[in-house]
Amino acid sequence: NNMRWGEGLQQFLEMKHQTRLSDMSLITNFMSNVGLFKKFTNQIYGITGTLSNQTELDMLKELYSGIETCKIPSFRQRKLYELEGLVIPEEDEWIKTICNVVRDQVREQLSSSMKQSNVQICSTRPLQ
Repeated sequence: NNMRWGEGLQQFLEMKHQTRLSDMSLITNFMSNVGLFKKFTNQIYGITGTLSNQTELDMLKELYSGIETCKIPSFRQRKLYELEGLVIPEEDEWIKTICNVVRDQVREQLSSSMKQSNVQICSTRPLQ
């Protein structure tokens, strides 16, 4: 489904949290997108998908000289927003800050119509 991270991040997080590993897609296992494009260079007449930045668009234009591209706005408004990262040197303050940020975000979502997941990514500290 579309709710998984790519490039091995999903499996890394599953291993880190000792949960069952999900399957990687066939494209990820056997062939990169570039490899796929190169293999079928003269047989592809159109593609759809998402190119997230100019570098990916330039790569596609290099592989297929003369290709025309266009940007089509998303059907849905993007719900993801990222907060600025924090570095808290003291462990007690670090844990309190994480709890406060999560609590504030959950309260904000409960009081609005916006219902979505909340993902916190933190460095792992060994248990003592």
